Formats: sequence, C-alpha cells, structure tokens
Amino acid sequence: MGNTIKKFVKALLCSYITSAVILAILAYVLYKFRIGETQMQWGVWGIYGIACLLGGILMGKSKGNQRLIWGVLTGLLYFLILLLVSYIMNHGVADPSSEIFRAMGICVVSGAIGGILS
Repeated sequence: MGNTIKKFVKALLCSYITSAVILAILAYVLYKFRIGETQMQWGVWGIYGIACLLGGILMGKSKGNQRLIWGVLTGLLYFLILLLVSYIMNHGVADPSSEIFRAMGICVVSGAIGGILS
C-alpha cells in the first residue's frame, strides 16, 4: 500500500511540474500575443490533457498490471487535487459545473490513455 502511494505521489508530482512549466509558457504566449479567452481555455485543457497523459504513463509503467485503471485513478486524483486547491484559493468553485465536468473528463480520459500507452 505504501509503495502505491509513493508511486501516485511521483506520478502526480511529475504531472504538476509539467503543468507548471507549460502554464508558464502559455502565460508568456498570452502576454506576448494577446490571445483570446477561448484560445487560453483550450490551452489550459490541453495542459490538463498532457499532464494527465504523462501521469497515466508513469503510473501505468510503475504498476505494470491494470494500467487502464491506474491511469484513470491518476487522472481523477490530479483533477480532485486541482479542484480542492481551486476551492481553497477561491473560497468556492468559480467555474460553472459544465466546465468542471469537462475538465474532469479531460483528466480522466487522458490518464486512461496514458495508462493504456504505458
């Protein structure tokens, strides 16, 4: 059990570091080229997808069996932590529920694909 938690922490840490780096690049692009809100939202969803794909791959490789399930769990955990941090920082959830479900879907599906690809 403790080994699985360490693997989750490692996969999620890599996912969040990836998110931070790509978000910094997106912020620079936003500043430099003044892209619109719609393009920025697509960029953020893409970052969620890339980060969860990476986390699913790492978790799938580390566990070896039932990679799809581990990828799904990694994507879901990434999303839940993101939601919790957003809730704490904003004293509530700022996004409409359809956006929350879209982000959750992106995270879970990307994690699942990462698990399968691992």
